[in-house]
Amino acid sequence: MTMTTIASKIEGLVNELKIQRDTLHSRLGQGDGRVEDQWSEAEEKWQEVEAKYERLDYAVGKTTLNLGRDLEQLGCELKQRYQQIQAQLS
Repeated sequence: MTMTTIASKIEGLVNELKIQRDTLHSRLGQGDGRVEDQWSEAEEKWQEVEAKYERLDYAVGKTTLNLGRDLEQLGCELKQRYQQIQAQLS
C-alpha cells in the first residue's frame, strides 16, 4: 500500500468519524443518559484519533505506516462504538 493510498484512506475514515461524532453529539443532548459512559470512552478514543491524525502529517517513512495502521485500528474501534451508541439511541 502506498503512502498516498494510506493517507487518503485515513483522511476518509477521520472525516466519516467526525460526521458521525457530530451527529451523535447533537442527539446526546436529547437523550436520557443511557450512553454517557460509552460516549465518554468514545470521546477518549476520538482524542487519540485526532492526535494521531495531526501527527500523521509530520511523520515520514515507516513511522507513517505505523501511525496509519494505529489510526486505522482506533478509527475502526471508534466507528463500532458510535454504531453501538446509535443503536441504543434508536
